[in-house]
Amino acid sequence: TSRFSASKLFKKEEDSAASHSYEELQNLKDVHNGETCIVIGNGPSLNLIDMDLVSQFPHFAVNSYFLLEDKIKRPPDFYVVEDTAVFKDNFSEIIDFEAKQKFFPMIYKEKLLSGRTSKELGNPLFFRMNQGFYGRSTGTLGYPRFSQEFSQRAYWGQSGTMINLQLAYWMG
Repeated sequence: TSRFSASKLFKKEEDSAASHSYEELQNLKDVHNGETCIVIGNGPSLNLIDMDLVSQFPHFAVNSYFLLEDKIKRPPDFYVVEDTAVFKDNFSEIIDFEAKQKFFPMIYKEKLLSGRTSKELGNPLFFRMNQGFYGRSTGTLGYPRFSQEFSQRAYWGQSGTMINLQLAYWMG
């Protein structure tokens, strides 16, 4: 079995610092301060949600939300794909899915921009995602962390919703 290496993980994260969307993410700080927003997860329970209500508010969607494209009244304001399996299995759908602003972890930047310009993709923003949720050596095994500085990094927490909660907090 391979042993988890926190130092390799954090080194990879730090190496991405120069190429993530820091300034653009900084500009999003508190842009929706005091507003009501909706953070939407995934799963079959979304079939029971009144999408007319969702459309009335800024909303944050994640991963396979594109599967509801025929039900949603308007594209999400903010769309994050952090799940590697969803990214690999639904690459074309994710690229084609309309959202006001898309966000991706730095680990997807090379694949997304391969043969495409950022403008062609709708100018997605890339963030640093710390995947140390399972890190035995970090002392956080099984306990998701919460970033109050999304422009610096977001913490993965076994759910894309955790990323969107951090992003919503960052935006106010």
